[in-house]
Amino acid sequence: MISFSVTASSAISPESLCENIFDAGQWSSFKGYGPIPGIARVSKSSNEESELGTVFHVENLDGSSHDEEVIEYIPGQLIKMHMHNFSAPLDRLASHFTERWDFQHLDNKTVITRSMELHEKNILGGILLRIISVFLKKALKRHTEFIASGSGIYTFKHGILCPATVLMTRILVSSSRSEKTVTLT
Repeated sequence: MISFSVTASSAISPESLCENIFDAGQWSSFKGYGPIPGIARVSKSSNEESELGTVFHVENLDGSSHDEEVIEYIPGQLIKMHMHNFSAPLDRLASHFTERWDFQHLDNKTVITRSMELHEKNILGGILLRIISVFLKKALKRHTEFIASGSGIYTFKHGILCPATVLMTRILVSSSRSEKTVTLT
């Protein structure tokens, strides 16, 4: 097993950060790093009673895919996910990854600690995952700092409004002011 963690500080509340992670529309903000692909799209299936068991099916920009299942959740404190069902070639190297998000509210800021465990299937997997982990750590650091900064997230009293909604609102408001018709498809 290979493990590492990254940290960042945020002015956003732990509860809002958790809500953002459960918003599948926000996942494409993960841009990858080097050979680690960014996320193209994510679909989410969940039961309405609990966030536990929620599964995110992730499709990456390079055509690869995997699933992430929420296996532990304490609102505003912890999200733990089991990453599995990797497509080739990662399915030959790794049995699964475990990703853990810890949130701690200190001195009017939230400290985010994001940890990964990469579980290899074989010796070759162990060697290659060590190399991959260098790039994955950089990708996660950059993405965690992006999330912590609030870039792309609009935080309001009752939750988060995605940037696409804000853009659509601006288009509609400006078009109504100039009495132009805007057709969105």
